[in-house]
Amino acid sequence: MSFTKRLSDARRAFTVIVVMQAFLGVGCYRASEATVNGDAIVQEEFIAALKLAQGHKMLQKLIIQKLIFQEAKRSGVSISEEEMTPHLQDIQKHTNDETLAKVLANEVRARLTLRRLLLKDLTEERVKELHSLFAEDLARYELYAMTTPSRTEADMVSDEIKKGTAFEVLAATHSKYKADRMRQGHRGNLTRSQISARWGPAVLEQILSQKPGTGCVTLEAEGEILVLHVKAIQSDLNSLRSSIEDLEANSRRPELIFRLLSTANITSPYLSDSKRLPSTTLFQDSPLPWEPGGMTLSAPPPAPTPNVNVQNLTPENPGLNTTVEPSPSATPNETDLQIE
Repeated sequence: MSFTKRLSDARRAFTVIVVMQAFLGVGCYRASEATVNGDAIVQEEFIAALKLAQGHKMLQKLIIQKLIFQEAKRSGVSISEEEMTPHLQDIQKHTNDETLAKVLANEVRARLTLRRLLLKDLTEERVKELHSLFAEDLARYELYAMTTPSRTEADMVSDEIKKGTAFEVLAATHSKYKADRMRQGHRGNLTRSQISARWGPAVLEQILSQKPGTGCVTLEAEGEILVLHVKAIQSDLNSLRSSIEDLEANSRRPELIFRLLSTANITSPYLSDSKRLPSTTLFQDSPLPWEPGGMTLSAPPPAPTPNVNVQNLTPENPGLNTTVEPSPSATPNETDLQIE
């Protein structure tokens, strides 16, 4: 199995199914969800509509979560409360709804548990092997950028960089836009594929031809002048360990999910065909609402995911859609994974 140059830190937006789970939970009764010219839309009506629109998909997600927790119990894998603490703090910052907070906490625990299951037998030798194979593609370029009012000023910035002036200082004083001045031009740590996707292969080649911290690449687009600068490159094993683990976890995920689904005894009145299993696309990691690229809880749900027929499942084709497309709201820290 080969991998492309795109590895995910933050993937497609988090599904609004968590909202439906919260509404369907215990202890969240409200007399009405909205009023229209004085006429109430009662909660029972709202829940029925949610079930009709997304209930089956929500059930699929819960089935996979249940299978993950069961496998973790069999394998002696768990997530400590100490590990959950920072995530719970993020949830508390995001919502005051107790039921929704529980749903989000369960989602976080499930994905942390799945990651630990996938990596429980990962050896240091394997980590080193992956680093030697993919260090170039996984390397992170600490990128800075600023828009200048003119080509003359862009040339001046480039000259100052060559003299040793910090780009942060120049961005804070010469950038055309306030946002760049406030963050001193910092755009994040990007991979080669991200840089190429944003500015093109030619710009990537120019960046690679320069020693970090010594030069700039100047672009002109739509009447504006953009100056790019790479301050440093992170390519050592310790810097890339998390990305390497992500790479390995994503390569192992289809086989594990296939095994859990194909050996499970799943019955439900919502599953019209007893031979149909939940779609494994429902448990890909994606940004939670408070993470970069995460959707707001009021965003419309993604398109429904088709079911997977157990008769068509094989370890080579477990029904898992492993291609993650870039999010329109992607941040500089996002990358994408594609398994071929």
